Amino acid sequence: MTRVPIAEIPEEGLPLSYSEDPAELDLAVSGVRFPQPIAVDLVLVKAAQLISATGRIKASVMCECVRCLSPFLVQLDIPVATQFVPAQPLLPQGNIECPRGGRGLLLPGRRGRPGRSRPARSDPGSPL
Repeated sequence: MTRVPIAEIPEEGLPLSYSEDPAELDLAVSGVRFPQPIAVDLVLVKAAQLISATGRIKASVMCECVRCLSPFLVQLDIPVATQFVPAQPLLPQGNIECPRGGRGLLLPGRRGRPGRSRPARSDPGSPL
């Protein structure tokens, strides 16, 4: 799969034209095969924290008729217009300033006060 570092996208945009081998992508569907590489033509544009991708994806797909089992070729020409936001951590990690004063270690997936674990309630009405 083709990867483009965000830093390599110039302000005027980055035109990309390449082919992807269908065997390297997760495209396995019963009765369907890709006889040719998938053609990708995109323009990537960086604007603030967004990456816009516009263009087309073209592919030839050999399908099998569910009624007579005869093979037939389908030409796909898919327009692409989407935006991506670079991944950022959802929560800060490490020591943070607690809202009630003091310091604590923030661990992803933990609830309650730092250093203290509470069992999950199995019945919302049961006291803990």
